[in-house]
Amino acid sequence: MNITLPNVPPVTQSLDPPRPPPMALNNGILGTGLLKKVNERKSFCSYDIIPLLENKSISLNERMRVIDAFHIHAPIEEECTLLHIPDDRINLLNLKELLYLCGGGVGVRFTSEDFFLMKSLLNEMKVCWDSIDHKYKSLSPAMRKKIVINCSCETESNIEKELLEAISLHETMDKYLLLVKNLQRYVQEKQSTIVPFQGGGKFDRFMT
Repeated sequence: MNITLPNVPPVTQSLDPPRPPPMALNNGILGTGLLKKVNERKSFCSYDIIPLLENKSISLNERMRVIDAFHIHAPIEEECTLLHIPDDRINLLNLKELLYLCGGGVGVRFTSEDFFLMKSLLNEMKVCWDSIDHKYKSLSPAMRKKIVINCSCETESNIEKELLEAISLHETMDKYLLLVKNLQRYVQEKQSTIVPFQGGGKFDRFMT
């Protein structure tokens, strides 16, 4: 069964005001302890996930900003043109918005197997994201600012327990990033089938 999303009138402008770029990568390389804002955003599939894995040289606050960039993606101009989507944040955990990121608004076709694979992957990502959110919020503000590399605790003090929770958060973040890398492969594969100037669409949530 092949399914295509319906074409709708093209988008002439974003309905939301411009926003600053997310805290993310600087040419694909993390800074030493601090992240810098980048003026130039990247397409979702262009981010290199590998340098982000097992990176504990930054605080949990800083790493959470990186992770959030792979939860809510801000498309660049080239993506908006290619996919015919508005310049607004895309929730990567939302199936409908993910379909448009794959090219659903410009004629890319999806099979029942595609939907099964996407739903399975998104379910894993949602579970992982909820776990990240819960673990992060359970940490004290002071712990979120720490650079947690290792823990060789032998006693059971509250501080040592929180260190173990912080390490667990790092591990869950790594798991989420690996799922994002799998999502990148799938999105790139679907985008490669786009025929230029094939039409356009936009998210239903932007319709009036």
